[in-house]
Amino acid sequence: MPESETHRAEYDLHLHSYWSHDSTIAPEAYFRWADRLGLKCIAITDHDVFDAGPELEALTAKYPHIRSPRSVEMLVRTSVGMVDLLCYGLPDPIPADLAPVLKEQHERLAAKSSRLAAGLTAMGYAPAEFVVKPDNVVAVQGQSLRNATKFGAALVAKGLFATVEEYTAVMDEAAQRGKELMGKMSFPRPTAESFIPVIKATGALLVLAHPHGSLVRDAERRPEHLRGNEVAMLDILREELQLDGLECCNGPGLPQECVDRHRAYCVKHGLVSTAGRDCHGGKPDMSNEQVIEKNLGWHLGANEWLDEFVARLPCREPEAAAV
Repeated sequence: MPESETHRAEYDLHLHSYWSHDSTIAPEAYFRWADRLGLKCIAITDHDVFDAGPELEALTAKYPHIRSPRSVEMLVRTSVGMVDLLCYGLPDPIPADLAPVLKEQHERLAAKSSRLAAGLTAMGYAPAEFVVKPDNVVAVQGQSLRNATKFGAALVAKGLFATVEEYTAVMDEAAQRGKELMGKMSFPRPTAESFIPVIKATGALLVLAHPHGSLVRDAERRPEHLRGNEVAMLDILREELQLDGLECCNGPGLPQECVDRHRAYCVKHGLVSTAGRDCHGGKPDMSNEQVIEKNLGWHLGANEWLDEFVARLPCREPEAAAV
């Protein structure tokens, strides 16, 4: 039996906080549980934004024994379709060259939220009642309305809905009404050609997120001539994205053979191997605290991968935070 089936790893390099459009977890909750559970390194990899920067700076000062490189997960357009790219070790503040990319993502989130708000208003609801993000997030990102089960769970807990299913039905109708009122919207995503030179210039470590899910499980989304040829797609992405690593394990449910295959690819090509739980929180039958306690660091990644990862990070954390 693999060690990681019975032991929690010393790190978790794929976590989402309430700064992500689809998460409700406070960043401090991860640090508190990492401290309690003995993890040495965590990475908050929020989707497409770096708004957590000031909060994470305070938390790394409060928990100096827990390394936490500044990170983001970006959805990037490539020649083989959309992929998620984990970017580790970003400088803070974010360089000016990255500002336009992040501005586009803020505008995309605001537009989608506005369309839902319009639909809810047309149905006689007050959109503000559907906001589940804390005030500090709303001040930066706006209402951040979204049709997501974890948001429904939060609103059920507040007593606005009896069940998550009831919430989902309302939001489905609001989305349709919003489209009718505001029309179809185009939400651009950064291309590899435009994004990679800018992000590489920061010195960040670039890791392909959950390759098993994006390249194998979602193979029908890839060019027909590459379907079923994972190595060919990895070779293309390794060059196109200038990859430094693969997320060889994303959660505990992957077959060991899959983890081993991706690890072997990393060893062959001099890439780092990472692992994370991809935690978002917010389940109907579990609080965020329970979700973190159950999931943080619980994956099939080997502990020695952490040393390889840290050795390749840009030297931006203070020595006191070293693993």
